[in-house]
Amino acid sequence: MRIFVVGCLLCMGLWAKSYIISPLPLPKQEIINLEAGSCDKRCLNKLYEEGLYFSFIGRFQDEQDPELRAKLTLALQELAILDIPNASNGNMAKVKLALLMPKKVIGRYFSESIDIILSYLMTRGADFSFEVFNTDTEDTQAIQQAYQRAIDAQSDFVIGIFTTKGARELANNIKISVPVYLPTINIHQVGSAKIPKNLYFGGVDYESQIELIANLAQGEKVVAYNDNSPMGQYLGSLLRSKNAKIVYEQSVDSTTAKRFSSVMGQQKSYIRSNVVVFNTSGARTGLILSQMLIGDAKPKKMFSTQVNYDSALLNSVQYSGREELYVVNVISGINPRLLEYASLLGRDLKYNWVSYSTAIGVELLLGAQLSEQERFFSERFLDNQVNYINKIYKFSGKSFDEYR
Repeated sequence: MRIFVVGCLLCMGLWAKSYIISPLPLPKQEIINLEAGSCDKRCLNKLYEEGLYFSFIGRFQDEQDPELRAKLTLALQELAILDIPNASNGNMAKVKLALLMPKKVIGRYFSESIDIILSYLMTRGADFSFEVFNTDTEDTQAIQQAYQRAIDAQSDFVIGIFTTKGARELANNIKISVPVYLPTINIHQVGSAKIPKNLYFGGVDYESQIELIANLAQGEKVVAYNDNSPMGQYLGSLLRSKNAKIVYEQSVDSTTAKRFSSVMGQQKSYIRSNVVVFNTSGARTGLILSQMLIGDAKPKKMFSTQVNYDSALLNSVQYSGREELYVVNVISGINPRLLEYASLLGRDLKYNWVSYSTAIGVELLLGAQLSEQERFFSERFLDNQVNYINKIYKFSGKSFDEYR
């Protein structure tokens, strides 16, 4: 295969190992595929695993698979395809930002976080540098070494993308000097008696959302469908802890969701005129809901947390809106320019709370550089945690409308 590098920007995140944005026209590069025939997911994965990065990039055709998009970003980074020159709007001091993460652990969040951070800083027209520090694992030593490299690079602040395990390592075993923000983790998930003063959290407070749902159920009997993922199981355990009157509970995998109608007959007596709580992903909730509502056993009301404030639910269900589904959500109005920049990079700020939390973190860590009038978000830190306001939205089948 012959691959040439020529002048045109792939609008999918061609990021080198450090990043600086400019108002001047960007240097443009494109890897042209001269190979006849298409390359499917298996083909792309094979090229990547064999280290044939030019071929992998050249044959990448707007693939939507999250893992492949993450591999695209890694391949571009390995080849140092793009160094973006300097820029400033003249109003902000230069920002040196570090992204700390275990790439192999967090998967798709790698490229997603980069795109959102760049979207925010590009919208600001800020003068910044941006570098990724890989920890490989979430062990104390690995995190400490990568964090120290970020400090040595004179980073002003660090955004860390970790699971609960990594967040607990940071809270309990790492001395935090340069501020670290964890957009995916809520402070309640860490369980540390004393949080380091420079460690901040942006995760959704699912416990407060489940408590709100338990209160909205008003003592009615509850049927709970829990995703078989760690998040689904976590939400199910929270619901049980709030003394909800659960009369039936089921763990749902993708196969169960697709064939939900086959078990409906056994569950009619539980579903009919009771409250249903979905602790499942938007796509799985859509599958269950579509099959549940064509039957003759209709629930009294249905509720879910942030996990179902999701465009996947809008796209996956034919829903009349006669039955009442309410979703608790923290995402509020978003600056149109920021929304547009994120959209150009293929990212969803409107429905993806991790992206929303990441953008909020960048803004809050910029701190004194922004006046109240310049801020994009109304949220603030309260005791080292982004203080979100839970609002209730009613799902109409075509949109989520705030319920007042």
